[in-house]
Amino acid sequence: MAKKKISDKLTRPKKLTKEESLTIKQAKKRLEELRKELRKECISYGELAELQSLAKYIDPSDVELLEPAGVPEFPLKKYIVSVCRIGYSFRDIEVEAEDMIEAERIALDEAGGYEFSEKDANYESNGVTLVEEK
Repeated sequence: MAKKKISDKLTRPKKLTKEESLTIKQAKKRLEELRKELRKECISYGELAELQSLAKYIDPSDVELLEPAGVPEFPLKKYIVSVCRIGYSFRDIEVEAEDMIEAERIALDEAGGYEFSEKDANYESNGVTLVEEK
């Protein structure tokens, strides 16, 4: 018995079992039935949900079924976005000082000891990184 080359294992598609083949045939048949319902514009919500569950059996070039199945036209990529939240809250702090500049400095020094209720917030992106596919 001859040994299989590593390249043969990588390039040859997996042979389907009889059960897997039958399931694919059933799925393809049901997809065609759903296509007819779509064309007649009388597909139900339940049938749309079924179409979504059968999306893996739809040919990648079959836009007529892919779109209602909710499959994006172009595969989405995953990103990690670093977000900075900047909150704005205000509080009046009474201080004793010789002048306005000193009063401001003292209030800023003491502010960490007070509670503030936040009134507003902004969000800024601090960078985006593409997640590598594994």
